[in-house]
Parts: sequence; C-alpha cells; structure tokens
Amino acid sequence: MQKKNLVIIHGFLQSSEIFYKNQEIINILHSKYNLLIIDLPGYGKNHSIKFNNATKLNNYLDFIYIQIQSYFNNINSQDINILGWSLGGNIAILLAQKYPIINNLILLCSNPCFVINKTNNIGMEQSIFENFHNNLQNNYSKTINKFLKLQLLGIEKIKFKIYYDQLNELFNSNKKPNIETLLFNLDILNLDLRESLINLENKITYILSDNDYLVPYEIIKYLNIIKKPQDIIYTIENSSHIPHLTNTNNFLDILHML
Repeated sequence: MQKKNLVIIHGFLQSSEIFYKNQEIINILHSKYNLLIIDLPGYGKNHSIKFNNATKLNNYLDFIYIQIQSYFNNINSQDINILGWSLGGNIAILLAQKYPIINNLILLCSNPCFVINKTNNIGMEQSIFENFHNNLQNNYSKTINKFLKLQLLGIEKIKFKIYYDQLNELFNSNKKPNIETLLFNLDILNLDLRESLINLENKITYILSDNDYLVPYEIIKYLNIIKKPQDIIYTIENSSHIPHLTNTNNFLDILHML
C-alpha cells in the first residue's frame, strides 16, 4: 500500500530537532508515511532565512510550501498531511487555507486563537503576551529560559528537571533563532484563526494535553462545538505542552490510531 505524505512543523523556539530527538517516534512515522520534518525560516537548517514584521505573511507561507513541494515529487492533489505542534499548528491552518493540496491536519497542542481577545477567553492573557514580547527584546536569555519552563508545566515535579535539561540542551545545541524571527512568530500566534479553522473542509485531528499551561485544556469545549463529523479529538493525560517529549508512549498510541 502506498504511503501517505506527512509534513511535521515544529513550534516556537525549537527546531525540527525536537522531533528528530526521539528515534522511536521517527521510526513509527517513517513506517506509515513519506516523512518530511521541516525547519521554519530562522530555525535549524533555515537559520539564515529571515522574515520580519515588514514581510508579508504570504511570502512566509510560500517559502514553507516550496520546501514541501520540492520534497514530494509527483505528488497527487490532496495528498499532503501536516502535523503541526503549537505555533506549527497555526501555520498548518494557514497553509491548508491557502493551498488546496493540503489534506488532513493533525494539530498538536495548538490554539487557533492563542491570545485572549474580546470574543475569545481561552488562551494567554493579552498583557502576559505583550510582556513576553517586550521581555524577549530586553532580556533574550532570561525570557527564553522562562518559556522553556512554561512548556513543561503540568508534568510531575520529579521529571521536570530531566525534561528541562533536555529542552535546554536542544535549544543551545543548535543555532538560536534571532529576536527578529521570534517576534515574527509571535505575530503569527497573535492572529485569530478561528474563522479560518472553521471554514476548512480538511479532516482535522486535535491532540491536547490536559495540563497544558500554554494551550488551556478548556479549549476542548470550543473544539467540540466546531468540529466536523470526521474530526477527532484526543487527550493526553498528565501531560504538558510537549507531550511528544514528556509522554512519548501516549503520543505514540495516538499515532498508531491515525
């Protein structure tokens, strides 16, 4: 049977290495899919590619799509599936909205409206988001360190330091995204993509963590309202914002069902 094509898009701060680190996940995905794990502009292999606030979002999406298109030769229409983690999930929504060839989406710990606004009360407080934005420019290292810890809130304390050390090592072992790249990423996270998500005809699989600090689990109420009959919602219990790292076996169980 012919394998399906799967693209994985990482989240804020971490490159594709956050997935390559776990060989068990990679092996399972390779057995099921023609697999591409991309680096967003400004990260990993694409560290030298710069986008900033003055750059049109369309150009950013085109750059990502060209990577996908060049990797999968002779692809058929509606033959690309995307697994997007956190920020990567928001980018997956934008790609599916723009390119009809995108088929199924797997949104891992992703909130289509990451920041609370007048019509959305599930997400990060606007004041906290703005403070993070400002602190990133004023004290890069301290702010990054704080964000790494926020990603792990929700897991057992005994495991916290183990995974924090892993995240810190991953971040520091690669070329770090510059402030310009991260601020552009924050602009994407500040978009309200709820209408875009609702209008997608693609099948969507949502994977949530019940103790996720950055994407509150209460978002499941909203997703249950908007989901289409073919959409599926999975919950990983006792997990954080990075279940593929902290709860690998539970994450793998879900991958086997997809």
